[in-house]
Amino acid sequence: FKHKDLVCAFEQGQSSPKIKQLEWEKSPFFKGNYEANFDLGKYFIDDCGGCITLVCPDHSLKNKFSTIEEAKAAAQTDFEKRVKECLE
Repeated sequence: FKHKDLVCAFEQGQSSPKIKQLEWEKSPFFKGNYEANFDLGKYFIDDCGGCITLVCPDHSLKNKFSTIEEAKAAAQTDFEKRVKECLE
């Protein structure tokens, strides 16, 4: 490889870093609830019998979802958006 090619490859890799997936665990305190902890906070999914709510770390996003999977996907999207905002 030429130096120019290596620099280009490095810059391309830095422009689109891979963002990790949130890791979900059942809440130790509330049956049917899930938590995804990361260094700066926690996402929380509250499933109170058909009423599924997602709470983001700063409590800015609280929506009702039909399934736990939908709520987890919304949390991942929110997490990725927040990370990307820090990178720009």
